[in-house]
Order: sequence, then structure tokens, then C-alpha cells
Amino acid sequence: MEERLGERFTYHCPPAGGASVVWGTDTYTVDSSVCTAAVHAGMIGFDNGGDVTIEVEEGRDAYTGSQRNGVSTLAYGAYDSSFVFVSAGGPRSTPVAAPSATATTPPTSGTGSAAYAELLTHIHPTIAATCREIDPAAAGALAVANCAPEDVIIDPDIVIGDVVYVRYSEVGEVRERLQSKVEEYGESLGEDCAAGPAQLLNDLSGEPVGRLLCLEDRLYGGTVVGWWTDERLNLLGSVLLYEGDFADLLNVLDVAQARP
Repeated sequence: MEERLGERFTYHCPPAGGASVVWGTDTYTVDSSVCTAAVHAGMIGFDNGGDVTIEVEEGRDAYTGSQRNGVSTLAYGAYDSSFVFVSAGGPRSTPVAAPSATATTPPTSGTGSAAYAELLTHIHPTIAATCREIDPAAAGALAVANCAPEDVIIDPDIVIGDVVYVRYSEVGEVRERLQSKVEEYGESLGEDCAAGPAQLLNDLSGEPVGRLLCLEDRLYGGTVVGWWTDERLNLLGSVLLYEGDFADLLNVLDVAQARP
């Protein structure tokens, strides 16, 4: 994409769209969904859609995730190219090599692929009822569920950013993804997630099934964040609290990991 630096392209985002995967805030990785990023940036809304113009820029050393306008974006490390928005609602021009369906028409929430439907069967019903399907291609996964169980579990004083479940085809991918989080945040060992940062064996019903990572959040704008793996399902999960402490995080994790 280096040959495209400085060029501008206009995308048409149809009405009644849904969220797809985005990395960054204000400046986004070039493989992010343009239409979802436009909603995050406040340029358009999912209901009405619209035309948005981006400009391709150089890559950044790091991208920060955040929650805006009902869209949660992800943090990422170095990437080779980026885009920013320069206008909305203007005349349409030729997009980069005809944008893909993922870029112009994000997948709608709800039911969807068989892999996603199967993933939902492994999620606690209280949380599963709040989930929507995310395009798994960007994560290299079989299925991704992004859930928002705010006000339905634990305590109304806790502000839950999201609960995400990502299912992979190989357990090695799960371990690799968790290790990337350790490297991103730094090794943080402890004996109890409720007391502070910790990386522990993940025991469910007395059976070790993976690892559990609880850390102060310094990437997504929250307070604390936790990841866990369930190697029986090739599953990587995450929980973000915008308000709450480590004890709250552990309580939410208990529910998030509970299988039907």
C-alpha cells in the first residue's frame, strides 16, 4: 500500500450495516473495516450509512483501541500503512481496487455462520444473548463473538466494555495469541487475580484447561482487563472493565467462562 500514500478514496457504506473489525482510534490500520471505522469516528451511523473519504497514510508503531459511538476498536502494534478520514457525505470516487465486501458492507449482527452458531453453544446463556458475530477473517479464526452483557450480570456499578470469544482451529494459535498479550502488556505474575496482576493456570471445575491473565488496562481506556484460554475448545476469551477492580474482573470472568 506504500504506493498509495497520500491518495484519497471514497467508500459507500450502505444503510442498516453492522460492525466489523477495526484497529485504531482516529488513525486506523489499512485493513480495518472502513465503514465500521467511520461510525467509530462519528462520520456516519450504521442506520443511514453514507459516503466517507479516507486518505492513506504511513503505518504507525502502535494503534490504540477505544469505544465510541457504540463501536469498540482494537489496539494493535506496528502496521505498514494506515488511513484517516477527511470527509463524509461527499461525491463518490473510485475506491482502492474496488473495496471488498468486508470493507463496504460489514456483516450484520445476529445469527450467521455455522461456526459462530456452534461457538454460541459454549457461551453462558446470559452472555450469549448479548453477542453479535464479528468477521473472523481478520483474526485468522473460525468464529468470533463480541458480547455486551452490561447490566445483566454481577453488579450495576461495574461497567463492562465487552466480552469477546475467539475460536481457532488449532490450540497452538490460542497459545500464541495469549503470549502476544503477555508481550504486549509485559510479564505480570501473581497468586490471585483478585489481588492484582496475575498470570495463572486456568482451572475450571478443578481441571486445568489453559491460562488466565489479569492486568491493569493501559491500551483500551479501561481499568482492568483479563484474558483466558480454554484449550478444550481452542478458545481465547477476553473481558474489559471500564469501571471495576480486579475482584470485579474475577467475578465477571467466572461467569464468562461458565459453559452451558
